[in-house]
Amino acid sequence: MSNLCQSCGVPFEDGSPPRENADYCAFCYTGGKFAEDLTVERMVERQIPYLLEVNPGMGPKQARDTLVSFIPTLKRWAK
Repeated sequence: MSNLCQSCGVPFEDGSPPRENADYCAFCYTGGKFAEDLTVERMVERQIPYLLEVNPGMGPKQARDTLVSFIPTLKRWAK
């Protein structure tokens, strides 16, 4: 079991919504399937606001660059 969602990269923490799959958060994976049919590029764009929120002082370009290199390494996206 990973400590990060293998779709969006959000850390699993105490108090996180219960999940049915050890690799994915309840927002990404529910009912035995991924909640949305996304591309890796769309996931990157979707996660930028979250990364900016948890990293005050980080700019949008740095957030995008970080996610472009990180998201594709997660289980859902790795080829």
